[in-house]
Amino acid sequence: MLRIINKITILGLFLISGVVNGQFIDNYGLRAGVGLSNQYWEYKFVGFENFSGWKEYKLGPIIYLNAEKKILEYFSIRTELGYNQKGFADEIYFVNDKLEGEVILHNISLNIGGKVTPFRTKLKPYIIIGLRGDYLISYKDFEVQYNGETQTIYGGELDDYKEFVLSGLIGIGLEYNELIYLDLEFNPAITKNLDNQGLSIKDKYFAFTIGLNINNLITKKE
Repeated sequence: MLRIINKITILGLFLISGVVNGQFIDNYGLRAGVGLSNQYWEYKFVGFENFSGWKEYKLGPIIYLNAEKKILEYFSIRTELGYNQKGFADEIYFVNDKLEGEVILHNISLNIGGKVTPFRTKLKPYIIIGLRGDYLISYKDFEVQYNGETQTIYGGELDDYKEFVLSGLIGIGLEYNELIYLDLEFNPAITKNLDNQGLSIKDKYFAFTIGLNINNLITKKE
């Protein structure tokens, strides 16, 4: 998985470098932080409805390369390519023992959003509205040890997850001196991770990140 992420990062840096040299964007940067993810499992078979509900939240890393193009005085488009870790935490009773664990989903993500910055001050608040696409590259199931062997809990469902899901992008942020910025975002599901005759699964995601406009950092050092 690290090899895939490294390749995506190198490709992203290459693309951003080419775009910057062509003067197609105004800012390019990097942001990283933590995300809080969860999933809603809806059982459709009669008699299983009471098992439907949200799982427990889990924390995971998030990192993005981004490029921003100013369109109007107070409006710009920001695109991002990066990695996020989604999934959920859970607890089960297994052979009279209460066990806690996590399902981890590793995603390569692409964001595109419209950014509105209503004030031209040193400390600038902004909002972002757009879309996020997540491509599932691998996952780690909830695992338990039984009779000296590793047993997985959700492998059957995870094997059927869609590789690509779409969600909304709703964010607020604060930028200081066109250099450092903070993002708080929410990603409600638009498409589902799984939807068959017996089960429907969708996720939601919150993230907090700190970012740096790399081009402005280079300019200020010069």
